Amino acid sequence: MTSPETRRGLWLWLLGATLLLALAWLRWPGQWLQTDIMTLLPRDQDLYWQQRAEAQQASAYERRLLLWVKDTDPQRADDHAQRFLESAMAALDNAGFETRDVLSAEQQRWQATARALTPWRFALLTGGDQQRLAQDPAGLLTDYRHFLYSPLGGAGLVQLRQDPAGSFRRFLSAAAPASPGGDGAALAVLELSPAGIALNRLEPLYPLYRSLREEARAQGLQMRASGAPLYTAYGIHSARGEISSIGFASLALLAVLLWLALRSARALLLTLLCVSSGLTAGILVSVSLLGQVHLLALVFSATLIGIAADYALHYLAHSLAPGWQRQRPLARVGRALGLGALSSVLAFGALALLPFPGLRQIGLLMASGLAVSFATVCLLFPALYRPREGRNLPPWCRRPLPSARSSRVILAMAALLCLPGLLLLQPGDDVRSFYAAPASLEADREALSQLAPAGADSRYVLLLGPDTESLLQAEEALRTALDTPLQGISQFIPSRQQQQSNLALWQAPAVRTALTKHLEQLGMKAPDRQQVLASLQAPGAALTPDALPPKTLPTGGAGLLGCNGGQCASVLIPAGELAPSDLEQIRQFAGASLVDPVARVNGLLGHYRHLLSALLPAAAVLVAIVLGPMLGWRRALWAVGLPACACLFGLGLLGYLTALGASAGSFNLAHLLGLMLVLGVGLDYGVFRNASAADHQGATTLAVSLSALTSLLAFGMLALSRTPFIASFGLSIALGLLAAWGLSWLNPGDRPPPRP
Repeated sequence: MTSPETRRGLWLWLLGATLLLALAWLRWPGQWLQTDIMTLLPRDQDLYWQQRAEAQQASAYERRLLLWVKDTDPQRADDHAQRFLESAMAALDNAGFETRDVLSAEQQRWQATARALTPWRFALLTGGDQQRLAQDPAGLLTDYRHFLYSPLGGAGLVQLRQDPAGSFRRFLSAAAPASPGGDGAALAVLELSPAGIALNRLEPLYPLYRSLREEARAQGLQMRASGAPLYTAYGIHSARGEISSIGFASLALLAVLLWLALRSARALLLTLLCVSSGLTAGILVSVSLLGQVHLLALVFSATLIGIAADYALHYLAHSLAPGWQRQRPLARVGRALGLGALSSVLAFGALALLPFPGLRQIGLLMASGLAVSFATVCLLFPALYRPREGRNLPPWCRRPLPSARSSRVILAMAALLCLPGLLLLQPGDDVRSFYAAPASLEADREALSQLAPAGADSRYVLLLGPDTESLLQAEEALRTALDTPLQGISQFIPSRQQQQSNLALWQAPAVRTALTKHLEQLGMKAPDRQQVLASLQAPGAALTPDALPPKTLPTGGAGLLGCNGGQCASVLIPAGELAPSDLEQIRQFAGASLVDPVARVNGLLGHYRHLLSALLPAAAVLVAIVLGPMLGWRRALWAVGLPACACLFGLGLLGYLTALGASAGSFNLAHLLGLMLVLGVGLDYGVFRNASAADHQGATTLAVSLSALTSLLAFGMLALSRTPFIASFGLSIALGLLAAWGLSWLNPGDRPPPRP
C-alpha cells in the first residue's frame, strides 16, 4: 500500500508532466532543429555579409550531386556511359530522391538571361573586344567574317542585324557559367528534392552509391560521384551502423549489470523512466523557450543520461542497505540527492546565462532535464518501487575507505604522474579532423574537383562598396588585377561606367567606318546597314541588376548579396587556386577580403574550446560557494575538487595516449564536451560521498560504482567509433570517469572511515 505522501507525489509528477506537454504544444515551432554551425555564434554585424554569402552558397550546393561515368573500353559504342548514367539517375528517382537536372535547368536559365540582356548588347563587351575595337576594329571585323563563312557561322548570319560584329555572342560565351568538363565522359549535375535530403530519408543514398559503383565496374565503366548529400548520407549510414553494434553491446551489458546488482525488472524500468523523462523534458523546455535547438546541442544532451541515472542508482542502492525505511524513503537519500541535483543544475544552468546560443541551449537543456530527473526520483520512486526482502549490499561495498593521510598521498602522486601528460597536450581545432570519409568518396571528390575548378576551393572574395555602381566598378578592377579568373556578377552586368565606355567605342569614327564596310562586304542592303548603325546608340537606361528578372540570373555561390545599412556586397568565386600574388592583391584591394569558411569554423571551435576551458573551473567555484554553507567548506571543496581533479587527470592520461600514438588527433572541443559529462557525474560522486553519513558509505560506494560502470558502458564505448569526433568524445569520458571513480574512494578526512 502506498502512503498519502507517495500518492501526492505521483499526482504532482503527472500534473507537472501535463503542464510541460501543454507548454510545448502551445509554443512548439515548425522548424526547431538547426544544423548550421554558425548559428552557435552570437549575432555579429561584422559577420552579416559573410553569413549571407555562406547561406547563398549553401542554398546553391547543399542539395547537389555530381555524377560522372566514363567508358574504359574505347572500342565500345559512345553512348554506353550515357545510358548507364541515365539508369543511375532513374535509380535515384526510384529510391525517392526526385532529382532535377541542374545543367539543363541552368542552360535554360542562361538562355533567358541572354534574351534579357539583348537590349544592352552593344554596351556588353569582353576585354579582348574592347582592346581590338580601340586598336584594330577592321581586323576584328575581318576575323568575324572569316568565322561567318566557316561551317560554324550559320547562327551568326541569322543574328547579323542584332549582333553585326559577333561581340554579343562572344560576351555571352565568356560570361556564361562554366560547365564541368568530362573528357568525353557522361556527366550529370543533379539537385535532390528538399524531401530527399531529410535526415530520415538520406541514408539509402550511400549504399546506392556503392551499388552503382560496383555495377559500373562490372560493365567496364568508371563511375565517380560527389556532393554534400553523399557525405551526409555516409555519416548517417556510418552512425547507424555504429549505433547498431556499439549501442546494442552497451545496452546489453548495462541491462545485465543492473540486473546482477539490483535483481529487479522494476528497478531497470524506473531507471529508464528517470533518464527518458529528463531527456524529453530538457528538449521540450529548450525548444519551447528558445524556439530552436542545434544538432550539436542535441547530441551533447545525450550525456544527460549518465548524470540523470546517478539519481536513480543512488536511490536504488540505498534501498538495499540496512535500515532502509519504506515509509520514509527520502529521509536517507533526500539530502544527498537534493545537493547533487542542485550542484549540477547550477553548473549547467550558468551556461544558459551566456550570450552564446550553443552554450545557452546546452545549459538550459541539461539544467531543466536534470531537474525533471531529480523530481522523477523523488516523486515517483517512493510510489512505484519496493525493494525485495533479504537483499543486502555486496561485501566489497562495505570495505572502509583509506585514511585521510593515505588519500592525500595518493592524490599527490596521481597529480605528479598526470602533470607531464597535461604538458604533452596539443590543441587542435580543425573541423576536418572531426569526421572520416571513406577513401572512395575522397578520391571521387578530388577527381571531380578538377572538372569544375570554380568552387573547388571553399574560399571566396567578399567585396564591399557604398552602392551597386561602386561595387561593380570594384569587381571589374579586381578581376582585371588578378591572374586567377573570378566569377562574379560584373561578368554579365558591367558597371555604368564600363557600359558608357563600351558604347563610346562603337561611336568612334574608325569603328563606324569599319563596321559599314564590313556590312557592305557581307551584302547587307543600305537601309539595313543604317538600321544597324542606328542601333549602336545607347538603349536608354543603363543595365543594372534590378533591370533583370531575378529568375533569369544564373544560380551559384557568386553574385550580388544586396545592400543593407548603406553598404552593398558581392561574392566572387575563384576559378582555380589563387596564386600568392593574387592573395597579396586581394589583401591590398580596398573593400575586398578573402574569406575562408573552413578557417571560420575552426576559429569558432577554438573559441568554444577556450570558453569551455574557462567555464569548467568557474562552474566548480560557483558550486563550491553554494555547497559550502550546506556541507561545510572542507567537504564542499572536496566534493567539487573530485570532478575538477578527474577532468585534469583524464586530460593527463589523454596526453600520454596521444604521445604514444594510441589516440589520434589533438586536444579539441570534443574532449571538453566529454569532460562536461565528467564534471556533472563527478559532482554527484563528490556530493553523494560527502553528504552521506559514515554508516551509509557502503550504499554510496555501490551507487557510485554502478554509475561509473553504466556511464562507461553508455559513453566510454564511443571511443571505439570510427568517427574521430565521437571517438574523442567517448575517450575523454572514459578516462575522466575512471579517474572520478578512483577519486571517489578517497577519504576527505573530516570523519572516521565507515565501519565494515
